[in-house]
Amino acid sequence: MNRKMILVVPLVMGTLCECLIWSWSQGEAESWREGVRLAARYSGRLSFLVFLGGAALHARLIKSSDLDKQIWLAASAMFAWVHAIHLGFLALNISQNEVELVPVKLIGGALAYGMILLHPLLIVRISPSAVYHRVHYGYAGFVMGVTFLARINGDFEGAEPSWFHSAGIGVLALLLIRWLRRWWFRFQKA
Repeated sequence: MNRKMILVVPLVMGTLCECLIWSWSQGEAESWREGVRLAARYSGRLSFLVFLGGAALHARLIKSSDLDKQIWLAASAMFAWVHAIHLGFLALNISQNEVELVPVKLIGGALAYGMILLHPLLIVRISPSAVYHRVHYGYAGFVMGVTFLARINGDFEGAEPSWFHSAGIGVLALLLIRWLRRWWFRFQKA
């Protein structure tokens, strides 16, 4: 498959999904501000699902073909793209709904966004087995997990907890347990 197509297809798909989220959010909301809030919320959920897809593809790359690596690159590019759009929705939500920023969360989120946006560029430069990829998926998953916990605890004004956040925490916990288990068995063999 053509390398440009590997990158163009996820960008188009991500843009289409985000446009649908924006349209649906504005249609469902009673006000512009509520539509912005909904768009940021559901855009984040799309990002989480794409993140899981990229993490799953990375986990399969131990003995893989060049095509698998290109598909992983496409998933990583799509995740970076939809997360960049999600950042735009978040910024709009913060400005329109006067959301108070917490410096620690802002710094942690900025670091995660930097890692996410740079990841597609690094995939083509470093080995799939490089530690950076595990740090990337681990830290991005951690930030998403902390965000889900904050939503469950009611720390987000105007956003009630949802089953999606509990399910997201469950999936992240299962992935963490699986990773720790694999690490432990490798440690025992050494």
